[in-house]
Amino acid sequence: MNANNTIAVVGAGISGLAVAIALRNIGVNVEIFEQAATFKRIGAAINMTPNAVKVLDGLGIGKPVRETAHVPAYRISRMWDTG
Repeated sequence: MNANNTIAVVGAGISGLAVAIALRNIGVNVEIFEQAATFKRIGAAINMTPNAVKVLDGLGIGKPVRETAHVPAYRISRMWDTG
């Protein structure tokens, strides 16, 4: 790819930002486009599995995410057929 090319990433959600970080980490110029004027909390939590956290480590952002994350004290699992 020509060094003067820029990749457009449409959407600054989790996937869009992850793609942008990955591309920038390998030296690709990236421009992110997002329709929202500001970012704000929307009242939802994100549960990340260990493999998802490994991806964050690979992107170089695992440590800052861990520093702001809440780790649950316990977990309850139920079977679909027995409740």
